[in-house]
Amino acid sequence: VIPQEEDTKISLTYKYIIHEDLLPVITNNNVLLAELDTYEWALKSWSQCSKPCGGGIQYTKYGCRRKSDSRLVHRNFCETSKKPKPIRKRCNVNECSQPT
Repeated sequence: VIPQEEDTKISLTYKYIIHEDLLPVITNNNVLLAELDTYEWALKSWSQCSKPCGGGIQYTKYGCRRKSDSRLVHRNFCETSKKPKPIRKRCNVNECSQPT
């Protein structure tokens, strides 16, 4: 602590921010769902194709979903060991046009 003049007032404030997905869910009946909720891995999207032409690969992306409201939440809620392996498929299989 650095000594200040007597007229100087020093204050310290803390601010905590908690992501809403980490807060417990309360139903209309004031029942806490945090203990009851279960989570699962769900297909979010397919990746972009790795090539614009000539045959590329794209794969599935998964997110963690809360079963009670089907809302995507932080991946830490789901068990990593149960995350599905990505599915790969070919894309943009058309031949690349030759430059003229």
